[in-house]
Formats: sequence, C-alpha cells, structure tokens
Amino acid sequence: METNEFSDRSLRLQIEAFIARICKSQGIKKLYSSDDVIQMICDIYQQPKNMVLSNSRKRIYLEPRQMIHFVLRAQNNMSLTKIGEIGGKKDHTSVIHSLHTVKRLYFSDKQYRKKVNEILNEFGISNEVMKEV
Repeated sequence: METNEFSDRSLRLQIEAFIARICKSQGIKKLYSSDDVIQMICDIYQQPKNMVLSNSRKRIYLEPRQMIHFVLRAQNNMSLTKIGEIGGKKDHTSVIHSLHTVKRLYFSDKQYRKKVNEILNEFGISNEVMKEV
C-alpha cells in the first residue's frame, strides 16, 4: 500500500516539475487554475462572474470573456473546446473568434494593448505570446 502512495506522490512530483519547466521556458511565473483566471479577470474588469460567463453580448461582459479565453489559451494551451466549456459554455468557433479579436485589437488599439499587457503581466505571461496565439 505504501509503495502505491509513494509511486503516486512521486508521479505527481514529476508532473509538477515537468509543468514548472514548461512554464519557465514559456516565461510563465505561475500556473493559475481556470477558476483563478476567471475570477482575476472579473476582478480586473470589475464585472460579476455570472454576467461575464453569460450569453450577453454587451461589451462590458464580452471583453472580459474574450480575455478569459485568451489567457486560458496562452497560459495553459488548453483545447478550444475545453476553453469554451469553462469560459461561458461557448463552442470552439466562439473561442477562435475571441482569440482573433484580442489579437486584432492588441495590434490596432494602443489603449487596448496597454490593458492586455497589464493583464498578461498579472499572470506572468510574456507579451511575446501575442505572436503565438
């Protein structure tokens, strides 16, 4: 019994070390859970979580939802389908649209770029990710 617990613990430590190496190579300081990402972005935008994750198309809820999709993809390289499920029960095409919208606005709007850089910095993500996502 103890060897199984030891093996499980050893495997978990190996996985955590592997994830830490990946994060370090990608310039990510800490890996946040999807719940943490959602809550932090809702706090940054000062919007209630239930409204951000709703089907509302109002800009005040849409922008943080798109940012949630973007950060989840940039930090965790999660599948588009999984991001859609977590970030407001959207399908993968909505997530693709979110990623394209964030990237387009990042390169065309200086104020938006500043806001995105602040958010990326909050999560310890390099702005070099804008070229990759």
